[in-house]
Amino acid sequence: MASSRYLRRRGHTWFFRFRWPTALAACQISGELIVSLKTGDYRCALHRARVLRLGLESLMSRFTPSKTKSEAEGLVRQWIDACLWRREAHLAETDGFAFLEPDEIKRMDRQDAIELEALMRVTDRMFAGEQKAKIARAFGPDGPGFEAFDGIVNAVGRAIDVPVDRETADGRFYA
Repeated sequence: MASSRYLRRRGHTWFFRFRWPTALAACQISGELIVSLKTGDYRCALHRARVLRLGLESLMSRFTPSKTKSEAEGLVRQWIDACLWRREAHLAETDGFAFLEPDEIKRMDRQDAIELEALMRVTDRMFAGEQKAKIARAFGPDGPGFEAFDGIVNAVGRAIDVPVDRETADGRFYA
């Protein structure tokens, strides 16, 4: 999924741009949806765009053709708002910690939690290139293939409520 093609920058802020599928033209739904990702950081925007794209694909698979364009946009915007709300609620609940859960923060000293969070942010950026290379090798022609990762893929699919049934086109796409 080439999520970077859904990114557009205006000034110092990244926006997510989604062109509605042509199959929805029969429902008078055409054009595109543009949503602010509320960040100036490319890596953060790319991650958010990937999450939004996957969620939109999930919504589109459940979409009924009887919806109007405004109803479809409303569904998508509600889903985006719910995702943003969950993230903001997590940050508020954990007092700004993105990686740690509230019970983990309570078990350790606040200063230790701050240091661990900072370390996790640094290592997240530090090993991103290496992780991408390993993923490319794993899914390349000489790698073990998708079957070796079915457990992980199925667990993530359940966590984000996306069907990953390999018997359907949508399921293969999500996987």
